[in-house]
Amino acid sequence: LMVGSGLGAENGILIRRGEAIQRLQEVTTIVFDKTGTLTKGTPEVTDFVTFNSTDKQGLLKKVSAVENLSEHPLSRAITNYSNAQNGVDVKKFKSYTGMGVKGEVKDDIVLAGNRALLEKYSIEINSEVIQWVSELENEGKTTIYMVVNNSIEGIVAIKDTLKDDSIEAIKDIKQMGFKTVMLTGDQKGVAKAIASQLQMTDYFAEVKPDEKEAKIKELQKKGEVVAMVGDGINDAPALSSADVGIALGTGTDIAIESGSIILINGELKGVLKAITLSRATMKKIRQNLFWAFIYNIVMIPAAIVGWMHPVLAEVAMAMSSISVVSNSKTLQKKKLGK
Repeated sequence: LMVGSGLGAENGILIRRGEAIQRLQEVTTIVFDKTGTLTKGTPEVTDFVTFNSTDKQGLLKKVSAVENLSEHPLSRAITNYSNAQNGVDVKKFKSYTGMGVKGEVKDDIVLAGNRALLEKYSIEINSEVIQWVSELENEGKTTIYMVVNNSIEGIVAIKDTLKDDSIEAIKDIKQMGFKTVMLTGDQKGVAKAIASQLQMTDYFAEVKPDEKEAKIKELQKKGEVVAMVGDGINDAPALSSADVGIALGTGTDIAIESGSIILINGELKGVLKAITLSRATMKKIRQNLFWAFIYNIVMIPAAIVGWMHPVLAEVAMAMSSISVVSNSKTLQKKKLGK
């Protein structure tokens, strides 16, 4: 375990809990958070569509003002898209976890969020809006409804691109025999499009932050040994509940603290390296158990019948330790991947 942990550190894998090495080689399912884990985590606005509003910039200004009070990556994408969000007074701001935001700008009540937020405020979605949203989601884009005084005035589409190594990493992990699952709070259409790019057949969409842990436990109840890979604050409970929590070192401090294995550089290839490290380490442990016992198995019967000299017993004990240490040291030469 000491040599394996050292080898992991040399390859950007920090083992915070030794039992994680053993548990990882027993994993059957690996669950991936989407935003910031499979994707780059820097979403950008790609489309801005208005319906009833003739003042396109005015609508964007109102929504940006409300979104500017939120720290969510999607909110940051909207405020970055608009340069007019500063200096606008927002009253009665509210943020709804996993849904969106609400605020009063001048005399207007402004909502910006997903379908769940609209349902909360009983706002109807007409066929034109539904058609636009469907088309954008099928392109893998997240849609945010822009509502002013209970009327959908527009939608903004946001896309977060996959990390450069995501497709290859998922492909290699599947080839190693693991079941892969994506976990996201995004709409079903977006989740389906991203999963299709990654060739992942299993995914959970529209999962609220407080529901991620429940999804992990749901898989565990089905008999799966689950590893969770995540990077955000919302992933922390799921990382703690998983049999093995793998946190990206480029993520939040609370996620890192919740993980039992940390991928320092945040690359998904690190998951493959961690699996290879786990298998190699456990193989050495089994070999060491053989060397630890073989001398006793051979020498104890000899001692019983009176053939064992005390000097030979001392040599056998020493050789047992030397064999174990020497075999463990060979683990340092193991190549964990590219």
